Amino acid sequence: MQAKSIKFRWRDEPVEVRPEAGRGILVDGWGTHCASYLEPCELPELAPFRLPSLRYSNVKFACRIEISGRVAQKRPYDDRLWVRVRIVFVGDGEPDQICAGWMTV
Repeated sequence: MQAKSIKFRWRDEPVEVRPEAGRGILVDGWGTHCASYLEPCELPELAPFRLPSLRYSNVKFACRIEISGRVAQKRPYDDRLWVRVRIVFVGDGEPDQICAGWMTV
């Protein structure tokens, strides 16, 4: 299934954004201004991405990313554009955990 995309214009150029490997993710509540970068999951039937932990170098969480924002925004501390996302951490025998965050455009 193709992930939902968002389309908008930036500096008179059309832009289409969808979740993909290499995009930066800031998870609300992780208490950091450092982004983790999405990696492809080795088990795509489980989840399309892995999100590396910022605390433990050998931990990568299986997740799905859904764009929830309608427009891209500038964050106060960098020049990149970001869009709001819903992050679904896939449970391993327990329910999925859902939270929100930001993804780079």
